[in-house]
Amino acid sequence: MVCTHEGEVLKKGRIPTEKEDIEKFFSGLERLEIALEASTNYEYYYDLLESLGHRVVAAHPLKTRMIADAKIKTDKLDAKILAELLRGGLLPTSYVPPKELRELQHLVRHRIALGRTRSGLKTRIKTELRRKNIKYRDGATCFTEKGKAELRRLHNPFIDSFLAIYEVVDEELKHMDRVVAEAGARHEEVRLLKSITGIGVYSALVIYSEIGDGSRFPRRATYSHTRALSCGFIKQRMNSITVG
Repeated sequence: MVCTHEGEVLKKGRIPTEKEDIEKFFSGLERLEIALEASTNYEYYYDLLESLGHRVVAAHPLKTRMIADAKIKTDKLDAKILAELLRGGLLPTSYVPPKELRELQHLVRHRIALGRTRSGLKTRIKTELRRKNIKYRDGATCFTEKGKAELRRLHNPFIDSFLAIYEVVDEELKHMDRVVAEAGARHEEVRLLKSITGIGVYSALVIYSEIGDGSRFPRRATYSHTRALSCGFIKQRMNSITVG
């Protein structure tokens, strides 16, 4: 739904999700302020609408529902509700990083997810060894070239299956390590963060990609709170890399 600041509806209707249909709906409409409900696929529409010259904001899901319930007496979010909140200056928004930073964020999270997958496969192999009461010296030794050869000689179908997947994931991790390192080298902020004792390339990339531009924080306390949350995020995620 498209309306004026006074609430007059200029255009409304359901828009198909294809790029051409979206461009057709917004053709002839210049410099709109558009509210999107943040969802798993909001980024595509956010970037497309921005490329058409509009100012786009992402509505904070929880806060928007709370305000809609208090002010408009409904917790159902639709185009009309979002338009009314935006028009009245009541729409709480979520921070949307620049596209380049979002891509970096997804890259780092993908690397971390691969680390978790590899760790999970190691755990499954060691669990199968314990189930069969097969002794092994330590977890690390199992996954050296010599250790993997010994695992194959067991002719255990479960271990063989897990090991085959493990080796594919392990190779992809090595590739992603190079990709992530190259991405980090392109950002001065990452280089500066790495100069802090105890912060490596992954920690620096997570901090930078999750916090983004520090100047967006109005107060130091807000920044500190967000940084603390980010550090908790890092600790949780980085464990996957350390043990992976």
